[in-house]
Amino acid sequence: MGILAQPLDRYIPAIPAGVFLLSDGGAMNTEQLTKQMGMIERAIGKVFYNNGLHIYLLGEVQGPHTLTHALRLYEPTAQNLSKAGQLGTAVEAAIGDSPARIYNEAGIVWVEVPSPWPMVTPGVQLRGAGLALPLGLTNRKTIAGIDFEETPHTLIVGPTGRGKTTTARAIAFHLARQNPAQAVRMITLTFKPGD
Repeated sequence: MGILAQPLDRYIPAIPAGVFLLSDGGAMNTEQLTKQMGMIERAIGKVFYNNGLHIYLLGEVQGPHTLTHALRLYEPTAQNLSKAGQLGTAVEAAIGDSPARIYNEAGIVWVEVPSPWPMVTPGVQLRGAGLALPLGLTNRKTIAGIDFEETPHTLIVGPTGRGKTTTARAIAFHLARQNPAQAVRMITLTFKPGD
């Protein structure tokens, strides 16, 4: 039995012609993107196959910074689903990028990897109301955010270079844009010199 019921190349979504600018300042043309996506799909398929899991690729969802692959196992037993969830490190090694996150939802195995062409959504395009504010998009293109009426405090923690300052600025921007000055009070603490 092969890795997939049908060739992976059939599921590569159509990419418009042209050149795409990447978040690292580089550029990639349509042919390079299609090739990169095919390599990622085959690498994921091979990891599952090498671990005794036969899969059927359902498709991909492009998020702002991730490309999430939807898979279905031919034998979706509890043991196989658990085994699939443990393959994140192997997928990272196979695609040469990280992080890779694997989770199961409603019988579908989702494999989330960094996108070969991250998208940027300007914060001014996202809308909130009052103390509910958007922070960005999820991997399924739904708006994610915080409602300060429900949870009035926020702690932003993470390693250097992962967007803590950008998140804090987005929160301040949206709160200031959506509310009169008397309605919002912000206290910002940082332990990093220079911030």
